[in-house]
Amino acid sequence: MRPLTLHIGVHRTGTTFLQGQFFPRLHEIDFLHLKIPCDGKFLKNHAALDLPEIRAEVERDTDRPLLVSDESLLRPGYGGRSEPGLSRLSERFPGARIILGFRRQDRYVKSLYNNYLQHGRVLPLRRFFDLEGDEGVVKAEDLEWMRIVRTLRAAGHEEVFVYLQEEFRGNQAGLFADLSEFAGAPIVTPEDVDTGPAYPSSSRRRQKLWLFSNRFLSRGRSEGFLRSLKEVGVVEMLKTPFADHLPAACLDEIRERFKGDWSATVGYAQTHRTRFCLIAED
Repeated sequence: MRPLTLHIGVHRTGTTFLQGQFFPRLHEIDFLHLKIPCDGKFLKNHAALDLPEIRAEVERDTDRPLLVSDESLLRPGYGGRSEPGLSRLSERFPGARIILGFRRQDRYVKSLYNNYLQHGRVLPLRRFFDLEGDEGVVKAEDLEWMRIVRTLRAAGHEEVFVYLQEEFRGNQAGLFADLSEFAGAPIVTPEDVDTGPAYPSSSRRRQKLWLFSNRFLSRGRSEGFLRSLKEVGVVEMLKTPFADHLPAACLDEIRERFKGDWSATVGYAQTHRTRFCLIAED
């Protein structure tokens, strides 16, 4: 089998930028971006692992390294469990080299929740991610980054490359160099790519507007404008501070809950990377 590297996520860690701007500029390797939709039944069984284009590229008679990228290789969409993806990935592509992107857990939940609102969903943050009861769309175990790394290494993936989304702000050159070398390509520098954000961050005002419009439009306009306003409680919602929809205290709890795992994740990157550097965190 030709040398194979799989970039498997996670979501909201600069994956779109890497797939669109960075990986296509890597020379002396082949790059395959699957571009799988992140909703629908197709991904629920991690069917991306069975795509014929992956198998055809992997089995092609060449020594040229292959890099395949898609977040669904690990887990599908919001709240998809990672265990089935990890198990099937190891079965289909034993020993493949792995690239994983992470970000500090409170920032990850905030970014994922923003994306959730943009796609028309309506749950408040504490129901989207329920830290206490663990009954939300996203589970606490989904944020245990080192558990994913350990599972992959135990399954025979000895080379697991970890980068942090936070590196895009202060360590682009080091990150790009380490990623290039891990993929088996000459080094690509920040000057070689468009380093602007793929998705600009969203203001709190815009997030609140999304939450309101999602609730309103989900009711359907056929019942009449005034009835819809009454049903979604527009007056009460507009009077409610945005902090009730994206409470800072909830994000602080998430950061505290996963502080140990985040520290271990940073330590893993420091140990296994040549040019890793993380700027001082707030």
